[in-house]
Amino acid sequence: MKHNIGEIISAAPFLSTTINPQIAEILIGDGSDDNPYLVSVILKIYLDTGQEMRPYACIYNSAEEEVLLSPGTKFVLKPCKKIDDKEQRWL
Repeated sequence: MKHNIGEIISAAPFLSTTINPQIAEILIGDGSDDNPYLVSVILKIYLDTGQEMRPYACIYNSAEEEVLLSPGTKFVLKPCKKIDDKEQRWL
């Protein structure tokens, strides 16, 4: 992802997201993987609901406070920063 800053990326499958930052942190885990080339990343996504875009659905009865994004939803990737020094987690 570091090499794609400023680029447009597209979600191939449906993308399950949450509006709750605490739930996002639980879902990515602690980043402790034996592979140093894998990291956990929380993507902060801003949706301009006034713009024409692919459909999305807020699933309000979900314990995860889920927002489901359609395949082909496009994003511009902004710089990420490390959440903490101990774990391989980024925001």
